[in-house]
Amino acid sequence: MIRVITAIDDGAHGKPLVREDTHRYVTSRVVRGVDEKMAEQLRNEIEKANRRFGEGIRKGDAAAVGILYTKDALLMPPNFETIRGREGTQKFWEGAIKMGVKDAILKTDELHEKGEMVEEIGNYTLKIHPEGQAPFEDRGKYVVLWKQDEDKEWRLHRDIWNSSLPAKK
Repeated sequence: MIRVITAIDDGAHGKPLVREDTHRYVTSRVVRGVDEKMAEQLRNEIEKANRRFGEGIRKGDAAAVGILYTKDALLMPPNFETIRGREGTQKFWEGAIKMGVKDAILKTDELHEKGEMVEEIGNYTLKIHPEGQAPFEDRGKYVVLWKQDEDKEWRLHRDIWNSSLPAKK
């Protein structure tokens, strides 16, 4: 059985409700195959890594972002070929920072256990300020497969996203 965890912000309870199935709402965060305490710990670890990602972008530190990926990561940004490996992901984010990406805010909406990996579905906001141009934001959605590395740290293993903004004409 697979339990799909969907965070629902109803704006009234101060913390999101989580839909476990189509018939009932639960306030616990459950991931298939693990108990609530382990599920909460896993969510906290992934959210912590997402905060470190944003901190690395804000500091302009592509190495701090790159280390969050597995050695054999695949990065699949929009309008680019697939980028392979930790070194490749670091170079991509270094280029993005040089082009004006100033902040990355990542919000986890769903987590699904997939064997030895965890699938995260979320939304992002990128704050971008290219030199000599007006700042702007990109908002969109992403899917990340997380994998524990040899050091038992959860790292981004597969990362793909796309914008929710309309295409420029």
